Amino acid sequence: MTIGSTDNTLNGLSAAINAQNLGVTASVITDANGARLALVSNTPGSAGGITVSGNTTGLTFNLAASGSNASLTVDGVPVNSASNTVAGVIPGSL
Repeated sequence: MTIGSTDNTLNGLSAAINAQNLGVTASVITDANGARLALVSNTPGSAGGITVSGNTTGLTFNLAASGSNASLTVDGVPVNSASNTVAGVIPGSL
């Protein structure tokens, strides 16, 4: 993706990324430390990991959280799911 003069702000970059349907949602987060671009995967679980590549000269990327599968224990049995939905674990439940 090429960033032009209309996209070279955080808000412009966020809008340009979202318009590309790249499998992530971009937003601008502002707090006491300033404004930053946040990228969140639209794919749940470990398959939703994000990689930023290409010409990133002068940019710093921090991975806040890695994509991971849901993991829980039911009656002492470990259960994993690639999404945030776990089905069929407890008989008779929805």
